[in-house]
Amino acid sequence: MGIPATTYNNLARPTGVTKRRSSPRRGSLKIRRTRSRDRFFWYSASDGVSRLVNSNNSIPEQVNNYSFAPSEFHHEAYPKTFPVGGVWPPQQIDDLVFATGSENTDCVGDTCYNGNICEDLDCTHTLAAWKAATSDWEKHFELRKTEHRGIGVYTRHAFRQGAILGWYAGELKTLASMDGSKSDYLMEIEIGDISPHTPLEPTPSIYIDGEHKGNWTRFINHSCAADCVFRIMRVGNTRIMAVEAIKDIPRGKELSVDYGEQYYGLTTKKRCACGVPECVERRRIRLEKAMERRKTAEKAMERRKTAEKAKRNGNIKRCRRVAPPILV
Repeated sequence: MGIPATTYNNLARPTGVTKRRSSPRRGSLKIRRTRSRDRFFWYSASDGVSRLVNSNNSIPEQVNNYSFAPSEFHHEAYPKTFPVGGVWPPQQIDDLVFATGSENTDCVGDTCYNGNICEDLDCTHTLAAWKAATSDWEKHFELRKTEHRGIGVYTRHAFRQGAILGWYAGELKTLASMDGSKSDYLMEIEIGDISPHTPLEPTPSIYIDGEHKGNWTRFINHSCAADCVFRIMRVGNTRIMAVEAIKDIPRGKELSVDYGEQYYGLTTKKRCACGVPECVERRRIRLEKAMERRKTAEKAMERRKTAEKAKRNGNIKRCRRVAPPILV
């Protein structure tokens, strides 16, 4: 597929309370699975214009919305975390990602880029209003090429700790449909009742796939000293994966989240390149060096044991045994 003449600035545009409490109970604290950004890169055409494409030479569609195909859920079992008598297979977004459970008091309301939340269980906030509130993301963030980590998201102004910066949009997919997928933009989100008292393990979940359709949040890179976190919240009756600042973030800073040790860990195939002092890669290198020293020491010990054994046995005569002659 060829590269269209659309400039990056045009293709990157998406189409279209009360003060937060100090309690740490806000939303689900489970580490979310998300993937690296290394499958997308910048392409400079002969006309000198840089454009955003992926490894298939196609442009990822910038959308600030959920989308899904009901037919993909037709063969899925009715989730055990759903109330009895619910709609299945889902026909609308709220049939699939309706808000119930521990995030019920954490509505992002109808504004963004601040720490205000709504705790009214019967509020009238809607996903449509939230999409409108987050459609001007380019006033607050910009995408830039990084030196070693593909595309990154940088702030245009400062944000305070606790501010909600956006949400992870994309296509809602079943886990089975993405089995074996090499997509680097999958975000897992639980569906149904995710209250702490729910005794189900594992909790039914789906993927938000942002590879072909998604918003700017899919380009937030990993850091072992992250300044953001993906957290389950709601907007009215709809569950979302919100991006929350967990520390004050200055202007011009690259946003980051921690992908978790299942993605960048001490034994994973992928190697972290964030470079912060507490980077898991530094610990990994120290561990690898310690293991190498241990192997070297074990080999040296084995050689010493072999040499000592040879020394102890050095004066022992080991003549060839010959059968005695047979007398006739």
